[in-house]
Amino acid sequence: GVGSAPRSARSASATAAERPVEPAIERPPSAERAAVVPDAPSEGEAPDAAPIDEAARLLREGRHDEALARYADREPDEATVRAMARAHLARGRVEEAIDVLTDFLVRSPSLAVSVDLGEALLSRGRAHEARGHLMRAIEAYNDDAIAPDDVVALVAVGRAAKALGSPKDANDAFREAGRRGAGHEELELAWARLFLDAHAPDEAKRSLELLLRRDPSHPDALVLLAEVRFELGAPTGL
Repeated sequence: GVGSAPRSARSASATAAERPVEPAIERPPSAERAAVVPDAPSEGEAPDAAPIDEAARLLREGRHDEALARYADREPDEATVRAMARAHLARGRVEEAIDVLTDFLVRSPSLAVSVDLGEALLSRGRAHEARGHLMRAIEAYNDDAIAPDDVVALVAVGRAAKALGSPKDANDAFREAGRRGAGHEELELAWARLFLDAHAPDEAKRSLELLLRRDPSHPDALVLLAEVRFELGAPTGL
């Protein structure tokens, strides 16, 4: 079970009273992580971007309803359901995204989908419902139920910790994910958002540049990079 929160989680939650719970990751943070965001992801060579299928291309281009029509013809696996929820969220259809994610979780457990659902519920002010979904990821981590090379699940742990008000725990989880998947799309985007929230735009920039080296036209990374440049006082290109 989940024990008492580490000191970093307690202090983070104390400054985020609106958050529903403390994440209470039980593993102690590594000694070198004394601050919230001291470390940026590896600067090693990022892997080449995977080929983008038609539905994913439409989603990237902002053609959300067309993308949804393509995804609806597919077997509703984890990747498809998460993409459909992103498309609904991009159109402001939060309840539809919640329904899609909830329906999937009834059939198949997924930490990433649980955290997606928790974040969507939080955005609707449904903090009590969100808590259970977000804590699933924290509890799986504490129970050593996540494979060491499961980058998506480790990123889900970090996203859950961030949503629950503990950026220190989030950063620790992202760093663990980064040891296995530097340049991974979900990791670098989530880490960049954490750095931006922590007012560390230089570190966010390193995350985004690593992702953009393998995918120079990634729309979310480019949007976040514009935010970084604004924070740094540099021209945004907009």
